[in-house]
Amino acid sequence: MVFLATAVACSGGGGKASKTTTVSHLALSSSAFVDGGSIPPQFTCDRHEGELSLSWDRIVPGAVELALVMEDPDARGGTYVHWTLWGISPSRMVLDVGSPPPEAKEGANSSGPPGYISPCPPPGELHHYVFTLYALSRHIRLQTGASASQLTTAVKAAVVAEGRLTGTYTRGG
Repeated sequence: MVFLATAVACSGGGGKASKTTTVSHLALSSSAFVDGGSIPPQFTCDRHEGELSLSWDRIVPGAVELALVMEDPDARGGTYVHWTLWGISPSRMVLDVGSPPPEAKEGANSSGPPGYISPCPPPGELHHYVFTLYALSRHIRLQTGASASQLTTAVKAAVVAEGRLTGTYTRGG
C-alpha cells in the first residue's frame, strides 16, 4: 500500500497534528509481460504487430475517473513521456495501449502532439517503460493535448489509488 503523509496545523492550541491520507494500491498488469520483465518486440517500434493490453484488479470506491501515464525514465534527454490519458471510466478494467477509449482525452507526448508512442530505445540500450494508473476522486479539467506535468499536477490532489507496471526493452543493433 502507498501512503502519502501531510502535516496540518491546528489553529486551536497552537500545536501541530499530523494527518495521513491513504492511497490504495491497484494491481496493474499486462498479459504480454510481467512487472520488471521484457516487453515483446511486437509491441514496440520494431514490429507494431499488436496492441499491448493493460488490466487492473478492481474498481476503487470513490473513484470517478482514471488517468494513465507511460514514461521512459532512461531517455538520454531526461524522462520521455510516451502517453498520457485521462477521463477513463472507472468501470473500465482493461485498456489497449495506444487505443484510447471514446470517453478519454489524450495529452501531449514528449514529441509534442497528443497520442501514443511505442517503446523505441536507441539500439543496444536497455530502457524501462513505466505505466502508472491513477484512480481519481474528481474529474480532471484539462483539454486534449495538455502536458504530462499539467496532468501530474491535476492528479496529485485527487488520487485515491495508484498502480504501477514496469516493462523493459532493448533493441538489437
